[in-house]
Amino acid sequence: MKVIRQLGKKIAWIISVVSLLMLFSCAEPDQYRLNDYVVRLSRLLESDIPMREHVEIPQMPRIGEVRFEPPMAGVDILEFLRLGDCELQQWIAERNSSLGRFAPASQRLIYELNFLRLADSCIQALTEDHPSLAEELNSVREQKRETLPRLIWQSVLAGPEFRDYWRHRHSHWSQLNQPEVTGALEYLDSQVSRWLVGNYEVSGPRLESALSTLRTGDGGTLLGGSREVMGSLVQANQMIESRLARRALCFEGMVTTRRDILRNVVELYTGPVQQGINQLVEARYGQIKVIRRIETRLADAEPMAYATFRRKRDALLASATESSKEQAEALRPLLTQCGLLPSERTSA
Repeated sequence: MKVIRQLGKKIAWIISVVSLLMLFSCAEPDQYRLNDYVVRLSRLLESDIPMREHVEIPQMPRIGEVRFEPPMAGVDILEFLRLGDCELQQWIAERNSSLGRFAPASQRLIYELNFLRLADSCIQALTEDHPSLAEELNSVREQKRETLPRLIWQSVLAGPEFRDYWRHRHSHWSQLNQPEVTGALEYLDSQVSRWLVGNYEVSGPRLESALSTLRTGDGGTLLGGSREVMGSLVQANQMIESRLARRALCFEGMVTTRRDILRNVVELYTGPVQQGINQLVEARYGQIKVIRRIETRLADAEPMAYATFRRKRDALLASATESSKEQAEALRPLLTQCGLLPSERTSA
């Protein structure tokens, strides 16, 4: 009975392992065959695949590290609301309501922009009969102008939508393809540019729609894909360096199958693997290019915690391109040894 129980446990263990393997093979297809490339290169070079160095994916700073509360309208609210017929009165009343006080960052930005848009005409209307109130309102307007870049930064680059953008969603970076997100980023960039030069017109529905689209973005997947490419190609480079230090892969005049195997492995790298790397690079120069434009416009309002995240993010994104260049250079000695790349000769 004891033997039967042990045998039953072994069978159950085997079934569970097979099930997990089937699950992973279905959940994360290696469309660009990066893992296949590393394994086949390992066999060719007769080298063990080295342990991969753990690289953290940069995380957005916590909300408390970058939170900014815009100044409230420092005027006598009751007196202001009962005087005259000024469109700004409606916005101030809404901002000071219970709903207004707990509005999300995007709604507060809309309020501030409308305040700045409507303040001039309201100040002019109050100047003759209520000069002190007009002066107070003018002072508040100048204060809001000064703090507007920080509020724009918080609403666009630190809001819940942008945080969702940087969260890792998909199981594999082959799923990167979102032109609608790039369009939303382009729209936000154009609006930020206008607001910073004093054009305070804003379409609340369009702004909210663009931010909502941003939630579906794949910034986190882009970071994860860059880490995957860098880690795998660093492993490949290490195996090539190790093999070259031990002995040549091919020798002149020796008939060997390694030449054909190397050609097939390199074609795998220059084909599907490079196609995947190119997709990462395209995403980086598409969406990330626009994000960097917005960040540059708002550089003076950037908190230190976000600057740290941005530098780490950009370094990781650049790693895919740099690792690809290093891999191409690492392959050259092998290709030369096996007669697949002309050796360098000095001309007379």
